[in-house]
Amino acid sequence: MQIDWTSKTINDWRNLIKEAPLSNYMQSWAFAKASHSVDQRMTRLGLIIEDNRPIGMMALQEVKLGPVHFIHLNRGPIWFREDPPLEWFQSFTEMLANEYPTRPFRRRRWLPEWKDSRQAADVLESHGFRSMKRNYQTVHLDLRRSEEDLRQGLHQKWRNALNKGERSKLEVVVDLNCRERQLFFKKYQEHRARKKYLGHSPKFLNAEIEAALPFEEAVILWGLDKSQPEAAILITLHGSGGTYRAGWTTENGRILNAHNVLLWNAVQFLKRKGCVIFDLGGIDILK
Repeated sequence: MQIDWTSKTINDWRNLIKEAPLSNYMQSWAFAKASHSVDQRMTRLGLIIEDNRPIGMMALQEVKLGPVHFIHLNRGPIWFREDPPLEWFQSFTEMLANEYPTRPFRRRRWLPEWKDSRQAADVLESHGFRSMKRNYQTVHLDLRRSEEDLRQGLHQKWRNALNKGERSKLEVVVDLNCRERQLFFKKYQEHRARKKYLGHSPKFLNAEIEAALPFEEAVILWGLDKSQPEAAILITLHGSGGTYRAGWTTENGRILNAHNVLLWNAVQFLKRKGCVIFDLGGIDILK
């Protein structure tokens, strides 16, 4: 196994990520662009080669501050098949450890896009990677299933709230150009402060949207009650997938189950766009 670090164009990047059945936003061009403009992180796109053929890709970020060298690989690599063998993970881990060995003033942070298991943990530990106390968790919704099957697969409580929300007079508006994103960010910041949760800053999300819009890969869905915004969610697209990036709701929006309605509308929107995976982050709506 080896890494092809040959320079790639934006279109190369976007075409490559389409080869991955399970892509994610952290490996997208838009995320890399936002990371550079907001956090001054340089991103290198590497193509993973095995037996003279590409089997995956990774967007690896670096920050150099004098002698200090930070290396971040977030939710990568992503593979060009849905069920990559453990041998690939083993070979990649060894290759990454050799490419960026530990040394004074170098900090490596790797969040592998791999199912947590004892085998995977053993591979990481054998190559000098220490597990953090908190693991990253996400929920994937398979959009290749019919809407009826998807709906039947929802938690009963969540589906009941969706049914109730759909019976309300909530109006759903799909903002394909994210024109009202400053209002979105204002409400998002207020919601984040009130709920005291972490998340990307409005500045970062705005930079990500700016990079995604030329390719129609960002959308805001609004829930309006009597023309007043009561909830909204931001969705970004990457390859054959889409991701829930941020959202907020008012107390009235909560009563109207607006978030459930917007997420279900996002499912329908992504299916129309031809996406096969909806990454819900930590939102578990499945049985």
